[in-house]
Amino acid sequence: MSNLRPVSHPGQSEGLVHFTGRARESFAPEVALMSPEERLDNIVWEQALRGHPVPGSDEPVVCLSESNKLGAAALLSAAGFSGWGLVLRRQWVWDRGGGPVWYVRNDLWSDVRKTLDPALHGWLVRTDPSTSDWLHEREWRVPCTNGELELAPEAVMAFLVSDDRWEPPTQSGHVLDPMTGNLVVGEVTLEWALGIPVWRWNGQDLVELGPVRRREEAWPVQP
Repeated sequence: MSNLRPVSHPGQSEGLVHFTGRARESFAPEVALMSPEERLDNIVWEQALRGHPVPGSDEPVVCLSESNKLGAAALLSAAGFSGWGLVLRRQWVWDRGGGPVWYVRNDLWSDVRKTLDPALHGWLVRTDPSTSDWLHEREWRVPCTNGELELAPEAVMAFLVSDDRWEPPTQSGHVLDPMTGNLVVGEVTLEWALGIPVWRWNGQDLVELGPVRRREEAWPVQP
């Protein structure tokens, strides 16, 4: 598959943001009761984004916003998004069938839908200045025929967090006991997340905190 041209316009971005929370009802019932932070943890644990149908379509998709740091900060400040999520590389998304949505004027909506296969309706976003104006989101979508978009380490440009104490979930594994030097069972950072940068939303700006580092913690020995 051909590569997209490198970003040259200040309004474009090499990163596409998937926010894990916003000020409206979630389309995903299985995570609707989770906090945005818990949803991010779940994505990292499963190493996948779950796709869900959007209004006007039955096909599952993953939704993203083509936003650089300034654009993401604007959405976080004024559009009701939460400061939790992850940033995917634009080329990686394109290579997996993703692309910009098709914004359609409201007066053309019905005619356009009639001309398209229903399987393509998930690309459409109804656009009306008074009732349905989402142009500021600069949305991309990725069709997910099996309901999931599996993630690779090279896909993720950054994790977006609102707490500088955040760390990815851990899994059980063998770690080195600092007291004895022996291998023991403990908790260790998920391997695939290591080295991925973390951006923190401080309420005004996105600040780079550095990459995810390996954390090991031995389980306490029972007496």
